[in-house]
Amino acid sequence: MDFMKIDENIAILKGFINIGLIWLGKELFLIDSGLEEEAEELNGFLREKGLSPAVLINTHAHQDHCGANNYLQKHL
Repeated sequence: MDFMKIDENIAILKGFINIGLIWLGKELFLIDSGLEEEAEELNGFLREKGLSPAVLINTHAHQDHCGANNYLQKHL
C-alpha cells in the first residue's frame, strides 16, 4: 500500500482499492476497508503509523470495499 497525502487532513492508501483517510480534529475516519485478503496488511500499516480509526465508512457493500471490516473490528 502506498500512502499519498492529499492535504493536511486527507490521504489515500493506494492499492487494488483506494482507501481514504480523513482526519477531523484528532479522529481518523477510514473510507472503505478493501478486500479481506488485504486486511492484515492494512492493519499492520495502520499500527505501524500509529493510526487508529474512530469511524469506518463504506461507500457501498461490494466485497472489495468492505471485505476487511470484520478483521479491522476485531483487531483495532
